[in-house]
Amino acid sequence: ESREEDRIEESKHLANFETFYSKYPNKVKKERAIKAWLKHKPDIDTVLKSLEYQVSNDRRFREKEFTPHPASWLNDKEWENEEVKKKVVNSTYLNIK
Repeated sequence: ESREEDRIEESKHLANFETFYSKYPNKVKKERAIKAWLKHKPDIDTVLKSLEYQVSNDRRFREKEFTPHPASWLNDKEWENEEVKKKVVNSTYLNIK
């Protein structure tokens, strides 16, 4: 009976991983990312909220070559990072045409 529960639990975690991975902008080394996900078993809502914030505000996500691999992001528990305050740029100082 406990084996069945474990299988159901792992299926739930794998489904959550697929949701995370579908939104992660740098899709590389998926197997390593799956292992990291199953190791840490993060809360999917927290992960998605943090990822959305970081993709919009963290300069590493602007160019794919600087975006962390998903396994690294997970192993570093980056969903726990404090949100960095957005720098407000006064558009009057920009030469935008």
